[in-house]
Amino acid sequence: MTGRRATAWVGGAVAAAAAITAGLLAAGHRGTPDTRHGSLPRPGAAATAGPALTAEAIADYSPASVNGFALHDPLTGGPDASVLRAGPRTTADWPAFLDRAGGSARDRLTVTLVFTGNAEPAVRVTGVRVRLERTAEVLAGTAIVPAAADPATVRVTCDLDDTTPALTDDTGADYFATRRLELRRGERSTVTVGFTARRATYAWTLLVDHVDGAGTARTAEIPGFRLTGSAPKYAATYVDNAPARGFSLSRRR
Repeated sequence: MTGRRATAWVGGAVAAAAAITAGLLAAGHRGTPDTRHGSLPRPGAAATAGPALTAEAIADYSPASVNGFALHDPLTGGPDASVLRAGPRTTADWPAFLDRAGGSARDRLTVTLVFTGNAEPAVRVTGVRVRLERTAEVLAGTAIVPAAADPATVRVTCDLDDTTPALTDDTGADYFATRRLELRRGERSTVTVGFTARRATYAWTLLVDHVDGAGTARTAEIPGFRLTGSAPKYAATYVDNAPARGFSLSRRR
């Protein structure tokens, strides 16, 4: 997401949290899909803070959050393959790599939403909805498999394969429907959400519904998320060289 405060993606032997940060967007803005190689949009959109509320979406691309990555096309040679074999010099190199190669996180993605109140009286967050921007077949060109890690445990989940994806708690109820989240100026609250995908590749925007101190209902947007399910087989597979840096091509069709 452009306007993001920090970006750090995790892969190879690097074990650090990855953050994609964006402010609330003015209602009506939509992300623009990147159609090159049939890929989905890289997280990115101009961010504008709302008058009463600021939100950030911090996506974790560590092995505990994602089941590796997948690319649309087979990657067996060329500059991108060389970059992958060498491994990223820093975690900040991953967004550009996945954007060039037409890639996405695979199967699951943990996103922490951070809400901060900007005004008095308090602003109330009434809901967070998922608007699917694009659905495509799962990416099946290349699998990138990081070192194994236990999946992160989250209490709020969203299954993108559902007909109407929603943020639900461990009882299956809409998370925000049973909670009253009000934030005065400077107050902050976080919600960590585990997104999952199995059947397709999804690009989506989060719609943050809130009511300001004057009682005006508003909706703002955090665009640019993407996630793909696992394919039955891949034309090429790279595995982590951990504890050494980089990835090795272990299989090609």
